[in-house]
Amino acid sequence: MSNIFATGEIAKGKKFIGREEDIKKYKKEYFENGHFPRYSLSGLTRIGKTSLVKNLFENRNLPLPDDIIYIYEDLKKCKSYNELWKYICDQIKDRLTELGLIDDLPERLKSNLELIIEKDDIQWYKFRTTVQKIFKQLASSGKIKKVIIVLDEFDQAPVLFGSEDCHWEVFRELFQDDDLKVSAMTISRKSLRTIETQCRGENNGSTIHTSLDPVQYRGFDDEDIEKYFQVFENMNIKLDKKQIEEIKYYCGNIPYLLSIMGKNIVDVFEDNGNIDITDIFKNKCVAINSYYQDCIDFFKKEDRLKKIIPFVLGPKIGVTAMDKGELIDRGYLREDNGEFVAISKYFKNFLSLTELKISIWENIINLEKKIKQIIHNEF
Repeated sequence: MSNIFATGEIAKGKKFIGREEDIKKYKKEYFENGHFPRYSLSGLTRIGKTSLVKNLFENRNLPLPDDIIYIYEDLKKCKSYNELWKYICDQIKDRLTELGLIDDLPERLKSNLELIIEKDDIQWYKFRTTVQKIFKQLASSGKIKKVIIVLDEFDQAPVLFGSEDCHWEVFRELFQDDDLKVSAMTISRKSLRTIETQCRGENNGSTIHTSLDPVQYRGFDDEDIEKYFQVFENMNIKLDKKQIEEIKYYCGNIPYLLSIMGKNIVDVFEDNGNIDITDIFKNKCVAINSYYQDCIDFFKKEDRLKKIIPFVLGPKIGVTAMDKGELIDRGYLREDNGEFVAISKYFKNFLSLTELKISIWENIINLEKKIKQIIHNEF
């Protein structure tokens, strides 16, 4: 029996489960409409952002249309801002060569591409204007309908871009001018606005985040969960209601956690046919607890953990309805039959062992300060 659950790599082909509505939506926007969609996709780690993009643009049943240039770049693999642009221009050149268009395009376009790819010491003015010319020349060539730029791991942008307005401005100009025929998607854990604000401050100049529509990417919905459990059915692994609820308890709606559990269920089933979900979790799913800890670290960096804990564990001290709405909008919190859940119901126990005491006292102290301030203002 082939184990299709992907746990350490990007889910492709049959390993890519669910997300059918997302694929349908973005396929229509990026390939079927004459528009130039631009999105900033953000969400928790291992939520399936990169897998979505790879299956949308790369692992397609049909090849990309001949009038589309698709560029994917992982910012974690770039050492500098200039190197990022070298990779982008190199992919443009490769795609034009693949399509047999490179020799039919103006010499000035080819020389501009070579300039960015080959030279390391270009003065900034020359660098910026050359990048602009490349996209103007592509758009006016009549050969290319659209250039799609996907920038993954955009949380790394502050390291590559720095606080220099000019570095951000180049992308802003590309993403705002429809005449350049550029579509885009950034992928990150933090929201694009948060990344830009942390790097450039609140009162920065021109911004990128206003040029892309924000999308908060969440875990599986009910339809995706149904597709997930259908995989077991297709493999003749019969799970009863109790086992299904146990899987949801430990993994919630997070694709990565569900894949870890799924892979181990299949392995155990092939080994002895006796599926004990709790035993599998305790003895074979160490990576799930590691993921929980990674989420806690992320929530702390985002200054969200002290707001999540009161809703998940109580008491609801020091938090507001606005906090609840923000956490739900970000996908960090959801309601399940009147209960607030972050990641999974088991995550509540994980939090209680590691973070409860500190959080409660911090909120109590903050509440006392607010009460004292109110009394002081009144009297």
